[in-house]
Amino acid sequence: AREQQQAGAKEERIKNARAQQQVRAAQAKKIADEVKNYRKRMAEIDRLEAIFEKKGDSDKLARVSALRKKHKERFESSMKRYESAMGAEEYKKLRQRIGLSD
Repeated sequence: AREQQQAGAKEERIKNARAQQQVRAAQAKKIADEVKNYRKRMAEIDRLEAIFEKKGDSDKLARVSALRKKHKERFESSMKRYESAMGAEEYKKLRQRIGLSD
């Protein structure tokens, strides 16, 4: 009976570990997607800045600068939420895997 109980507990631990692994994989995908979208938006903003600098349009440059700031703040806030949810160590490992520098 004791062996059955130990075997059941081991199976439960394995099951829990797999579930946690799936959660981490889903979080990693969400973060990677968010990083990809952020980089895409920043590249678009870079292109707009270049165009407006060339045209000498300071009003639109100011708007683009504000847009850059808004997207950066949103991204950083989102990354902080992920770090809180995952834990600092796990989050740091993930950042390294996806090539997101500190």
